[in-house]
Amino acid sequence: MSARAQVSVLVADDHPLYRDAVANAVRMSAELALVAEESTGRAALEAIVGLEPDVAVLDVRMADFGGVEVAAEVAQRKLRTRIVLLSAYPQAGLLDRRTELRSTLSGYLTKDASGVSIRAAILAAARGERLAGRAPAGEGAGGGSGLSARELEVLALTANGASAPEIAAELFLSPTTVKTHLQHAYAKLGVADRAAAVAEGMRRGLLD
Repeated sequence: MSARAQVSVLVADDHPLYRDAVANAVRMSAELALVAEESTGRAALEAIVGLEPDVAVLDVRMADFGGVEVAAEVAQRKLRTRIVLLSAYPQAGLLDRRTELRSTLSGYLTKDASGVSIRAAILAAARGERLAGRAPAGEGAGGGSGLSARELEVLALTANGASAPEIAAELFLSPTTVKTHLQHAYAKLGVADRAAAVAEGMRRGLLD
């Protein structure tokens, strides 16, 4: 890619308002060219195969086919597209867990990332750089709750209605490990069950 060439970008998210926001962030840069917007993972994969954009920005969770699954297909097919995942929750250690995707997956951004951060991440991915991700303000310290980043992730997914198996699949953990994190969160929050943990988390401002 020459210094003057635009970076071609595909955006896929099943939430229309957020997809539009990311697409608009891409359009605001003269260095980037938006080539496709998709609402499902399978449509995103088809577009990546057909267009081979430089970078695809994908929601980690979509109804049919999530961003990690798309990245796995892209890696298997040895396509040149680099992928940036968007997640409502931090995906710490994702590249360490999915080493087979390192040639394709650049990393992730949390969905509170600004347009400036999104554009910077796309350009970094196009250069082959890794992304560290950016957690929401206060999350690294557990909002003063004593909860670890992983416990906060599990609690946030619980508040979103996800079951232990669903959380395990999202975070690449075992259901037993998810339950252990929940038990630790209960103890630190001084509660005895999921509903009380979510209520206490919201009261303390740990959850949206």
